[in-house]
Amino acid sequence: MKKFMLSLAFVAISIFASAQQLSFDNSIERENGVRLELVGLEDGKLIKYTQLDLEGNLVQEGTYLDGKPHGVWTMYLPNGNTSTMKFDRGRRIVMVTEIEGRKVEIFYKNNRPTKSIAYFK
Repeated sequence: MKKFMLSLAFVAISIFASAQQLSFDNSIERENGVRLELVGLEDGKLIKYTQLDLEGNLVQEGTYLDGKPHGVWTMYLPNGNTSTMKFDRGRRIVMVTEIEGRKVEIFYKNNRPTKSIAYFK
């Protein structure tokens, strides 16, 4: 079970690898299917991130706050499932995904997985 959870943590990190720090000065920018849109400036620079595949299908979306992932990021998987990762100013909080027909939640502390819970359907 520990090996399964470790491999799951590595998958989670790779899934959301594109949610890294961001430097952005323009209100809208497109590159390789990625769209960045400035959506707020109240508590910092809030930028909406959207990534599309070559066919125009949504692959991933989330927001950056002052260049760091913030809030809920969603990845749309080819099998129709979604994986979500909740960030707080760049720190991972929890990831929710489905693996082998089970809903899995992985909780993070200091950006490292600390606890996981799997639910059967």
